[in-house]
Amino acid sequence: MYPYISRDDSYYTNTDFMVLGIPLPDEVISSTEMGKLKLEYLAQRGIFLAPKSYVLCLEDDSCIMKNKGPTNDIVTSEWFQRVLVDRTLKKQLWSSYNFRID
Repeated sequence: MYPYISRDDSYYTNTDFMVLGIPLPDEVISSTEMGKLKLEYLAQRGIFLAPKSYVLCLEDDSCIMKNKGPTNDIVTSEWFQRVLVDRTLKKQLWSSYNFRID
């Protein structure tokens, strides 16, 4: 995977996911062949703020949002856009979780 994630058009990577600006050659893509890469989405745009914190807008106008941590249920694509414009943006949120001890 290193030859692909080290490219100038590699926008985001994690252990099993990469976002590239230029399509990969057809000979390295297959959803069934072992050792080849699977093309899962065709994206129009994306905002990548930090590891495991991104929004990826697809060609069918749907969006995939990932945000690690307790605010995962609170963030929206608009929030990602606001933070992209102003990285100093802060918002205090309160949350509570019921933990069960065995």
